[in-house]
Amino acid sequence: MKMQEIVAFFLPMCIMLFGTIFYSIYCIRKGTTFVQGIMRVLLLDLILFFIAWIWWFIYIPDGLAAIIGVGYYALAFVIVGIINFVILYTGIKLTHR
Repeated sequence: MKMQEIVAFFLPMCIMLFGTIFYSIYCIRKGTTFVQGIMRVLLLDLILFFIAWIWWFIYIPDGLAAIIGVGYYALAFVIVGIINFVILYTGIKLTHR
């Protein structure tokens, strides 16, 4: 893989990670419930990762590399979801004492 492909692969993941973390913090400050917050963040996360999956299939012409890349994006989706779950859970628990 070339350096340009590596950057193109990991940059959307980083953008989605930090974007959803900031949105999680926004939901905590807004005063949403845990269920509302996690549903909103997961929906945003799903939309962003779905766009990234489609983009990756278009960007990489090799079939095996595209499938492996989508698998990594799926793993990143789960990890980002867990991170946002922990942020929302601890943030809402601390603010609603």
